[in-house]
Amino acid sequence: MVADVTAAALSAGNRFFQKGHAGNSMAFFYVLSYKAFMSTSEPVRPPNSFRVTITLDQGVDRMDNVLLDACRKQEDHPQLHTISRAALKQLFNDKKVMIKGQRAKSNSSLAAGTTYVDILGF
Repeated sequence: MVADVTAAALSAGNRFFQKGHAGNSMAFFYVLSYKAFMSTSEPVRPPNSFRVTITLDQGVDRMDNVLLDACRKQEDHPQLHTISRAALKQLFNDKKVMIKGQRAKSNSSLAAGTTYVDILGF
C-alpha cells in the first residue's frame, strides 16, 4: 500500500514539476506525505477518551446503531458495555463522539472498512 502511494506521489510530483510549479514543491510534498501517512496509520486518540474500533464489510447509513452494538460488545469499559440508547444519544448531543477529531452525528454514515470512534470523557 505504501509503495503504491509513494509511486503515485512521485508520478504526481513529476507532473507538478513539469507544469512549472517548482516554487511550491515543498508544500506539495508535505501534502502528499501527510495523505500517505494518514491513509496507513491509526489516528491519535484524544486524551481522556475511549476508542471503539468498528470494522464493516459494507457501509451503513447511520452510525448510532452500529456504535451502540459495538459499545455493548466490548468488555474493556463497563459503563459503555451497559450503555442505553438514550445515554448514547446524549453523548452525541453533548458532542462527545468523535471521528478523526471531528464531531460525529448520530445520523453520520460509515463507509466500509475500519473506523476509529473516540468517545470523550471515558
